[in-house]
Amino acid sequence: MPLLSPFLVLFLLMVTPKGINTAPIGINSNSNLQSDINSLKQSVQKTNGWVTQLHTEMKTIRGRLEGINELLSRLKPFQSQIAKLQAGQGDLNSTISALHGSLEDLEQREYIERCESGLMETPYDGVFSTGSATGLRFLHLEATFSRAFRTIPMVTIGLAHVDHVLNTNIRVKARVFSATKTSLMVALGTWEDSLLYSASVHWMACA
Repeated sequence: MPLLSPFLVLFLLMVTPKGINTAPIGINSNSNLQSDINSLKQSVQKTNGWVTQLHTEMKTIRGRLEGINELLSRLKPFQSQIAKLQAGQGDLNSTISALHGSLEDLEQREYIERCESGLMETPYDGVFSTGSATGLRFLHLEATFSRAFRTIPMVTIGLAHVDHVLNTNIRVKARVFSATKTSLMVALGTWEDSLLYSASVHWMACA
């Protein structure tokens, strides 16, 4: 009879119930020997059940791993696209940052949003044309903007016309007296013995 493998003997000793009598066969009765054999068969059957269950679980795990591998293989083509998108996102973020910087620079720069213009004219009330009028004489003419500027505008003026008394010296002076976000005032006049019937000024305000 061939000798049992030492590993098999060790395994049988581990799975053998404590109730099995391990004394020499010659000492025990036949009934005890049969009981030991039955116990050993039951242990082997349990072991076979465990092995079968283990094989089933291994098959399940193997199937899941195959599914994961298949999913990874399907995702491979997208990995390069994801990498390109990530690289493109970095470039896009750089572009956005540069645009933000440019916008901040533009907001800090002075710029002209809009301009308005108009005409101011002195009334025909004889202020500049009476024979007794001499010396420095000015009228303050005011214009109101259609809507308020965001800042106080830069105002430019220029003489549009001068109507003076014949045979008198022509002396006309116009200057911006004041300017706000909503209106401007121009001082227009003459001096000495000059006589004017009327005068008008073009103005332009920009901000």
